[in-house]
Formats: sequence, C-alpha cells, structure tokens
Amino acid sequence: IARVLESDPDGRELTALETRELLAAYGITVWSSTAVTSVQEAVAAADEIGYPVVLKSTSPVVRIQPVSSVRADLNSAQAVADAYTALDDRLAPIGANTFVVQRMAEPGIACVVTSGEDALFGPIVRFSLGGVPTEVMNDFGYRIPPFTTGDVDDLINSVRAVPILDGFGQRAAIDRDALRDVVARISVLANSHPQVYDLQLNPVNTHRWGAEVLGATVVVAPPVGRSDGDRRTMSAL
Repeated sequence: IARVLESDPDGRELTALETRELLAAYGITVWSSTAVTSVQEAVAAADEIGYPVVLKSTSPVVRIQPVSSVRADLNSAQAVADAYTALDDRLAPIGANTFVVQRMAEPGIACVVTSGEDALFGPIVRFSLGGVPTEVMNDFGYRIPPFTTGDVDDLINSVRAVPILDGFGQRAAIDRDALRDVVARISVLANSHPQVYDLQLNPVNTHRWGAEVLGATVVVAPPVGRSDGDRRTMSAL
C-alpha cells in the first residue's frame, strides 16, 4: 500500500499481482487467471493452465445484463475455441467481450465479500450471494469491523438468501468455516488499512469442501480519516 501511494499519491486500482500480494499478507489466496483477446490466446492459456478450464467475461456490464458470460468445463482446445467465438459474438455488441481463462473450480455457490472506507463510519464490510437476483433485490449485509466470531456469523446470516448456503435439493451445505475465515480476514485487513478505499472478492466460490477466491480487485487511496477507532474497538470486545 505504501509503495503504491508513494508512486501514485492520489491512489489507483492495484494490478492483479499487487492484489494477490496484499491479500496473501492476510492469508487469502486469489486464483490466477489469464487475460485473452483472441481465440488463439484463449487456447494457449488453456493449454498452459491445464484442462478443464473456464472462459468468462470480466466486464462489469454482465452483472446488470441478463446475458450468459461464462463457459465452464471446457475440456479441449476446440471447446475453448468454440466458447470464445460464441461469447465474443454475444458480448461484443454490449462492450463486454473482455475475457479471462481460469482453472475450473469445484461447482459451488458464488458469494461476494467487499470492504470500503466511509468518511463517516470508517471501514465497512459487505456480504452477499453473487448474481443479478441479489443485486435486484438489494440483498446485502453490512457490518463495521473489528469483528468477533459472532459478528462474522451475524453478517453472513443477515442476507435473505442465506438458506441456500445450508443446502437445497441434492446440493450439500457449504463449508461455513471456510467462508467465515475469508470474511474474518477481510475484516482485519479493512480495519487495519484505511487506505483500502475499495476491495472486492468476487466471486468467492463456496462448496462443502471449502471456499476459493476466484477474482479480486482493490483500490487504494489516501485515507479519509477515522474519528471512531477507539469506540469501534471497545464495542467488539
């Protein structure tokens, strides 16, 4: 954080490498992904990563458009090439054809963990399940760190869609401990660094064997100042 703000005093978004470095300092591993701009690059990336892979759009547009932006379980070069062509044809008209290739994760339920620095409240951590329905229904939970273990559970349980995490149909309940661990680590990071203006883990792939952070972005900026640090610390004891 200090290195970035020294070279960019007004702040900026961290690179993928810087983001992984910062989160690794708090015990959070972000899965690597390879940006691709052509069929040839997508196939080369998949060959290097190893099959099966996922091809997905990274554009924020796809979060608010009812359009498919992911192709999963691609097991061959031909499958990757076909997926890239299909997604590019579909997403180019709306400017969302920015793609990455990533190793295929265990099928699970996508969650989103974010933090931001508010001029009045200081750090705020937000939790939700991923997807357009969550955003349309405004189904988000917010809490102010520092957290106790109970605060982490309270944040996760505060969203209306939380029963999905406990299993439905033939799907087993997710590993709650793994999800709690991610949320708790973000709360410590957010509480420790007012320079972290915006942080997003999206998605956090949760399933019965654990949780993986498949994507992350961080923006750092000069701190806005906190006036209630002692009061927040005392309230969490």
